[in-house]
Amino acid sequence: MAEVRNATGSRSYTYYFVWSLRLVFESLEAEGTVFGATSKKGFSSIRCLLPAREVVHLFDAVCSPIDDQIERNERESHSLAALRDALLPKLINGELWVKDTSRLVQEASLC
Repeated sequence: MAEVRNATGSRSYTYYFVWSLRLVFESLEAEGTVFGATSKKGFSSIRCLLPAREVVHLFDAVCSPIDDQIERNERESHSLAALRDALLPKLINGELWVKDTSRLVQEASLC
């Protein structure tokens, strides 16, 4: 997998820009190869409008905090799912009682 960078260094704008081209990439995958691929030249030939640097920076100023929160929420969700997957079988089997779980959750959150 290649890395895509924007000359402005904008993470959010670059992510949403590339995401907006998903149909273009899907059409490249449908062109008969086992794995869809394009060269740097092919990627450069994709026509698009480029906003002014200031617009990209403003976009990032608005979207980056939201994207950061989404990322934190996803990490927390994965952490909670792992905790659930670890505790639920022990609760069902009687190896662990509900009163013990609050202590384990507190210990896990300290790590």
